Amino acid sequence: ARDGATLHTCGATRECLGTSVFLLPDRSMNKAAVVAPHSRASLGPVFFAPKGEGLVSATLYLRNNLTTMEPITVTGRGGSGHLRFRRGGALIDALTFEEAVFSPCGDNCGGLHFAEAPHLPVTTNITVANTGSLSVSVLSTHILGAPTASPCAHRGFAISPCGGLELAPGEEGGLTISSHPDFSSARTSAVLVMRTSVGTVRLPLHAAIPALVIRTHIV
Repeated sequence: ARDGATLHTCGATRECLGTSVFLLPDRSMNKAAVVAPHSRASLGPVFFAPKGEGLVSATLYLRNNLTTMEPITVTGRGGSGHLRFRRGGALIDALTFEEAVFSPCGDNCGGLHFAEAPHLPVTTNITVANTGSLSVSVLSTHILGAPTASPCAHRGFAISPCGGLELAPGEEGGLTISSHPDFSSARTSAVLVMRTSVGTVRLPLHAAIPALVIRTHIV
């Protein structure tokens, strides 16, 4: 196999992984076949292990008794799936429930003391988008540290739906995330974890509770 200007021969498939995107083990190099008139023969295998996205090509040379060396061009296109989180159309690396959403008077409480509890749980919708060129399988969804019996509810956060999904290139899936703090601290954090066919994806979750709300609930 010739990839650019470098000839690659390998004793085992794994020995080729660092040298070329096209892998031709010795057992393929040494395979001989007699091809009768109007018949076919199977040669190979040739493995394709792309190191990135895009179209790549290489040339295989087939030694024979007719033309001596016959060039054969092989091509392959590398691709991958990428999962990103979006909220309101914008990409996010973390999700924070700000103080105002837990306050009955929003940003205008001033120095008021109130006995009214904020409306709970507070929920928001996000999307998980496949921005890559290959499909991605979400195998499982959970909150880090959550018990097995309720993997999508922990530390005052909850995720719905809880499970797996398939996302084609450019496709999005919706998630509803809610926060129901116990008002024992001013900040609560957790981590949403998705185990996927392209690796593990994490989204930190935060809830910031106004000090006035915490004082009211302590009293």
